[in-house]
Amino acid sequence: DKDDKTDKQSKWVKEADAENAKKKELEKKMPLFVKPAVVILRNLPLRAIDDKESTRKDLKAHVSKLPRDVERRIKYTSVYRGQAAKPKELESKDGSESEGELKEQASRMAFLEFQDSPEGFLAAEVLTKLLDSQELGRSHYAALSAENETEEVFGYMASREDMWELD
Repeated sequence: DKDDKTDKQSKWVKEADAENAKKKELEKKMPLFVKPAVVILRNLPLRAIDDKESTRKDLKAHVSKLPRDVERRIKYTSVYRGQAAKPKELESKDGSESEGELKEQASRMAFLEFQDSPEGFLAAEVLTKLLDSQELGRSHYAALSAENETEEVFGYMASREDMWELD
């Protein structure tokens, strides 16, 4: 009976050690520049941009369509309401965007902040890869939104530069 108890304890210790080693390995892969991981969603179909409750419901409806393991790692969601900005790769060469166009584009953006853990980072990475595989990532947004109007929702992992531009 005592040997059986000792065997169970050593098994638990081995499992805990393996889990800790796995977490440390994941932490090595996490970028240091944006922590916790943030995914930026662009071109959201929002009904009433000025109505906070409506935009919150629209964002919640969109987030509920994400894979369940990704959705449960999201800590905080918010619609971007700051100064209109556009990533450098999307700036037109002649600066022809009006302030109203930039404001509308910016107001159709949202941030998904994930848990500040390796699991949260991996969920953000899974979402980013999923969107990229569906041709809805950063590079696709840059190409399609520059050419014409599209109704697709695009998303990508925020970089330090993105956060500085949108701050």
